[in-house]
Amino acid sequence: LRLATAVIENVTVKGVINSEKGRYTGGIVGYARTKDTKIRNCTNEAKVTSSLDRVGGICGHFQSGEITGCVNRGEIVSTFAYNQKAFVGGIMGISSEPTLIEGCTNTGDVIVTGQYAGGIMGASESTVVVRRCSSDSKVRGAQFVGGISGAIGVGALDVTGKFSITIENCWTGGSLDCYNGQCGGGIIGEMPAANSCVKNCWSEMAVTGQRVIGGILGRSCAKNASSTGWVTTFAISDGSTAVPSVQNCIAWNPSIVCTDLRPYDACGGSGAVIGYTSFKNKSGSCYRNPSMAFTPSDSRQSFVDQPDCDGTNWVLGTTEGTAETYCAPYHGKAAEAQATVSSIAKALKWDESVWNLSGDKPALK
Repeated sequence: LRLATAVIENVTVKGVINSEKGRYTGGIVGYARTKDTKIRNCTNEAKVTSSLDRVGGICGHFQSGEITGCVNRGEIVSTFAYNQKAFVGGIMGISSEPTLIEGCTNTGDVIVTGQYAGGIMGASESTVVVRRCSSDSKVRGAQFVGGISGAIGVGALDVTGKFSITIENCWTGGSLDCYNGQCGGGIIGEMPAANSCVKNCWSEMAVTGQRVIGGILGRSCAKNASSTGWVTTFAISDGSTAVPSVQNCIAWNPSIVCTDLRPYDACGGSGAVIGYTSFKNKSGSCYRNPSMAFTPSDSRQSFVDQPDCDGTNWVLGTTEGTAETYCAPYHGKAAEAQATVSSIAKALKWDESVWNLSGDKPALK
């Protein structure tokens, strides 16, 4: 029996949930197959453990719809192999079709042996909007690991711009460990889709990974449809073009630490805001913690204040015209020594109906 629509609301789960042989494991729902499902104001306090993939504190696999006002406090664990796509998140493992996640909070650790782990969601395969969400916990995975999402737009190389990806008004704390690969970010691990935007977000996660890691975004890049080379812009069906955008974000991470130490042209860059950009983009108005500790994969890399990108130019690394131009980090600009995250957010004109900026650090209302 498949329902035309479904609403699940005001449910609280405690205890232990353990799936030893099956996929689709969630604190509230394992697999929400009905399109336009709505999960509202639900709380998971149970430890959720699975030996396989698609695991979430609220929902393991979400087809489409809305998850709003939900909270996860339980530890989320997947022991799926390190070279497998686990898709694990504090709120949702993965979504397949257009999805909204709004006003959700995660404080449970997300511990994943495999790939694609996030404080809010492991990944999405289609259009997704995540707004007014927070995660303050430990997030660990092999690669593609993010404070909000491990990756967005996975499984669909979106060179046509048919998907719209927006992450806005979110924050993350705690620590992130991309322990066996690349693409780790305080907000998103990898953003390979056109029409992708991260805006008005901040992170204070301590970020560690082998390579290609950043305070906000690990990697922003994709190969073309035939996987023969890197794209520079995405051709949209109406004839226009699109590039990824990271705007008005604050990387207040205490540290960015790479553990795979080798030249950037062999493994990609790492940076304060974005670790690796291989195409033109619209990154700008982003600031970094002036006291951030940085251990790059290549000792030649260091923080440098960079100009905003308008979508027609490449992010410039420390050496223009070299391989670093094509795998360059984006560090944004160093904040003034006396600045607070809230003072920077005020200068960036963050919406004070969404954020409480009265303290040193922005808090969602």
